[in-house]
Amino acid sequence: MFRQSSHIFTPKRLAVWRADRCQDREKTLLVLALVVGFVAVATADDKEVTLKGTICCGKCELKETKDCATCIKVKEGDKEVIYFFDDEGKKETYHKTICSEAKKGSVKGTVSEKDKKMYIKPVKDSVKFD
Repeated sequence: MFRQSSHIFTPKRLAVWRADRCQDREKTLLVLALVVGFVAVATADDKEVTLKGTICCGKCELKETKDCATCIKVKEGDKEVIYFFDDEGKKETYHKTICSEAKKGSVKGTVSEKDKKMYIKPVKDSVKFD
C-alpha cells in the first residue's frame, strides 16, 4: 500500500552519501592548502628594494605610455632597465617634478613583472631626488 520513497536513506545509500561528503571535504581541504601555499610563495617574493637611477615621465620623456606615468631608468650591468611605478601616475605629488625633465633619484618598493614590463610599487614617501 505504501511505496518506498526514493529519498529515504537505505544503508547502501547512506554509505555512498557519506563517501561523497568525505571526498568533497578532501577536495575542499586540498584547494585550501594550495591557495595558502600560493599566497605564501607570493608574499615571500615581495622583498623591498631600492632602485637608483633617472626618474622620468613614461609619456613625455620615454614615449612608452599613452598617459603620464612615472618611471625610473636603472643601469643593470651593461643595459638599461625601465621600471614603471605602480602608483596613481600623474596624480602623485612627485610626478610634477619629473614630467617636464628627468631627474636623478631613488625609489624604495616591491618589484614585480607584468606583460614583460618591470614595475615597482613605491613605499609611501620613498621617492627621493638627488
